[in-house]
Amino acid sequence: YACKSNFKSVLENYHASNLLKLLSKEKNDIFICYSKDEKIKIKNTIIECILSTDMSLHSNIVKEFDNLNIQNINENNLLISKLLVHSSDISNILLPFNNYLEWSSLLIQEFSYQTLKEIKLKSSVTEIFIYKGLENFINGQNFFISNIIRYFCFTFIYNNR
Repeated sequence: YACKSNFKSVLENYHASNLLKLLSKEKNDIFICYSKDEKIKIKNTIIECILSTDMSLHSNIVKEFDNLNIQNINENNLLISKLLVHSSDISNILLPFNNYLEWSSLLIQEFSYQTLKEIKLKSSVTEIFIYKGLENFINGQNFFISNIIRYFCFTFIYNNR
């Protein structure tokens, strides 16, 4: 998938591809009642939403979010969809503490696996995905909560007063 996706959003492209493969099977076809054009639009929305979970795109999504005009909400369905999926993807800190720890552990495993794959493929390694011990993990979580989650929440509240 690294080569197929030009080394951009590799994991997210993999997830989108697998989802669309699953949905292409007749028994899983949730698009059966839609026209060809509607199917294309829905599938593109799904792909965009999954790609929006790539943390390297986070600052772009935040900029779009900052510029969102709540008065024209109907014109921003794709952005709203991407924000919802991205927010869900980074919402593990809102889980009960034990669930949060388990989820975070799974994320570390996923990121470590991706790093190993990048090394094996001799591609550039995503530095933030390299596990550097528990203290570094805790500091990263504190940064994430303080700078990313808090920013999202305050911006949303401020923009919707």
